[in-house]
Amino acid sequence: MCPRTADLTAVGSGTLNWYDAPTGGSQVFSGTNYSFNAVAPITYYVESADGGGRKHVGPPNRGFGTQNNNNIVGNGLLFDVTKNCTIDSVLVYPATGAAGSVTINLLDNTGTQINTVTYNYPVNSFVLRVPVGFAVTPGTGYQLVNGGGTDNYYYNTTNATYPYTTISCPVTITGTTTGSTTNYFYFYDWVVKDGCTSTRTPVSVIFNGTLPQPTISAAGSTLTSSAAPNYQWYLNGVPIPGATSQSYNATQPGSYTVAVTDQSSGCVSFSDPFVVVGINDLNVDDDAVTVFPNPSNGLFSIQFTKTVKGAADVSISNTIGQVVYKTTVVSPAGQIVQIDNDLAKGTYFVTIQTINEVKQIPLVIH
Repeated sequence: MCPRTADLTAVGSGTLNWYDAPTGGSQVFSGTNYSFNAVAPITYYVESADGGGRKHVGPPNRGFGTQNNNNIVGNGLLFDVTKNCTIDSVLVYPATGAAGSVTINLLDNTGTQINTVTYNYPVNSFVLRVPVGFAVTPGTGYQLVNGGGTDNYYYNTTNATYPYTTISCPVTITGTTTGSTTNYFYFYDWVVKDGCTSTRTPVSVIFNGTLPQPTISAAGSTLTSSAAPNYQWYLNGVPIPGATSQSYNATQPGSYTVAVTDQSSGCVSFSDPFVVVGINDLNVDDDAVTVFPNPSNGLFSIQFTKTVKGAADVSISNTIGQVVYKTTVVSPAGQIVQIDNDLAKGTYFVTIQTINEVKQIPLVIH
């Protein structure tokens, strides 16, 4: 194919937003018709949004001021609400890492309890993303408070700066239930859902060029192109440096394509994507890393045993090989790492790579 204009069209209610990934990712356009200069096969994802989506409010973590820990029932935070929304989840920091449970209560401005949730967590949980799912309506003086737990929980004794607010977020954290203007109690990085969004629909650009389209075959982790004058291999739409031979040894999951070029015209022909969902030598001990719960509603944990050595790169990819989440755990041995990335329903692959080992675990979001 030669570079040309691609015109993508979507129809739906609300605002149509285009992204470069099936979940998360970056927004590339907003509107019904998305036109751009396409130079290679590519897939975008469009969703219909009615409302403000997902907002964060409050300190992103406990890393400010002076910290202490306790477990005082009734201590918590005051907040106001300007429109119907849902407090989806909050961060909580247990002090000892022992297995246990924490209860979070929602009260109205008279102190009457209107909702509660108890969350159980395993050993070595030093940070929790607690799903609360509290629906709230416009009003002032709401309270989010500690309802009791089996551990002490971190809070800040200095450097709180009220109010905590975020542009377009319908929730403002206004103070503490004790009246302190310097303390910040227990609940960090509130995720607030405002309005509704649809699941994302993939829209792909496929080129029919003047060159014969190459095809890909596989033997184990070795991918081989049909014969052509030249080759360039791609992973998830990005050229792989130095991968210009007829065969390429795939070292990680993803969507692979190969391109051949007509040197006289500059036109390029791409193969169809070849999706690699697992590598043959994924040799981390089966018991060294576990993912739970699986299936999950989108909030899940990765547990590393003490046998895991060095840092661990964690990535989550979808069934067409696109990476939708990536992070690095510096000292994973014995840790439990919680993941909350608002993944759409479907099947994903969690890949954990240490110094010289890789493990891939299928994950179902329902």
